Amino acid sequence: MTGGLLPANCFPKQAAELWNCLFLTLSEIAELLEFVRKTANHPWIYPMVAFAAHTGARRSEAIRALVGDVDFESGTVLVREKKRVKGKRTTRRVPLSPLLARVLRDWLKDHPGGSLLFAVPEVVERSSKRSRTTGHQNGETRPTSLKGRLSTVRLRERPGIVPLTRDETHDHFERTLRGSKWSVLKGWHVLRHSFASNWRGEGS
Repeated sequence: MTGGLLPANCFPKQAAELWNCLFLTLSEIAELLEFVRKTANHPWIYPMVAFAAHTGARRSEAIRALVGDVDFESGTVLVREKKRVKGKRTTRRVPLSPLLARVLRDWLKDHPGGSLLFAVPEVVERSSKRSRTTGHQNGETRPTSLKGRLSTVRLRERPGIVPLTRDETHDHFERTLRGSKWSVLKGWHVLRHSFASNWRGEGS
């Protein structure tokens, strides 16, 4: 990955700053996306990572994206930007790359429904926040009997199709890359940084 190895005598604070400056080349982005495609535990992860990598969208912008923002006919996607002026939001149009177009077409075939581009169904297996039940006990005080453990378990209120949260997307980004060479990536911002760096390189 661009940036190379950190010096052995690099202090933790300096190392963190250097890793935060890391950006991926086009070939590295392609390799990362293929890794995410093969290893992601939930169907929304790969298309959202591809969206961020191929549009330069911030994590919050990807979370706000709507299905209607993707215009396959014109080959563009509308990115809803962060609030720049109090009470107002701005948008920008970004070209829809061939790869991202394919990824989003496939994703929309299995989309859970609703207007949000990246959303999850009311029940997500293997999710602590979106499982069918809640109230499971953990830790040293957990009862030893099955009856005791089930005494606090109840069916979760069904929220329907709901947006992803910032913490949720960050957690799944880390989980997907954990234990691989990509685990040095500190968050979604590296995709935006890489997009901007590669765009400047192509334009120079």
